Amino acid sequence: ANESRNYDFADFDGLRDAGKHTFHYCVMPFENRPSAFELSQIGFCYNMIYDFALPCRVDSEIIVTACKPASYANGIVIRFYNPQNKEVEAKIIFHDERSICECNMLEEPVEPASPMREYTRTTKPFEIITLLIQK
Repeated sequence: ANESRNYDFADFDGLRDAGKHTFHYCVMPFENRPSAFELSQIGFCYNMIYDFALPCRVDSEIIVTACKPASYANGIVIRFYNPQNKEVEAKIIFHDERSICECNMLEEPVEPASPMREYTRTTKPFEIITLLIQK
């Protein structure tokens, strides 16, 4: 029978998440094998809790995982990744010119900001990129 079950595991050493957890999954039949990008996109959409509009258009096979106010600067942070085991050209187009710089995961700039309307960069397989976007 296909029914949900809860399993109790003792947390002897404090290394696991304590408490009850619910696991959701989706079985997706397909005729033609989807690409890694398509599967990542479907999975991300399945797990999406909120519906929000990006302040830009993404014209490439990358997955945007975060769009939030910057923690230490005025502006927003957009984080995306390449879900494929190959290089992909990331292309993000903004409605108007913005000051854009790449940051590390802590939102610390790793290069000077440049004014641009279109951000383009070759991403390595599975690479995560964080951008600080300011007006």
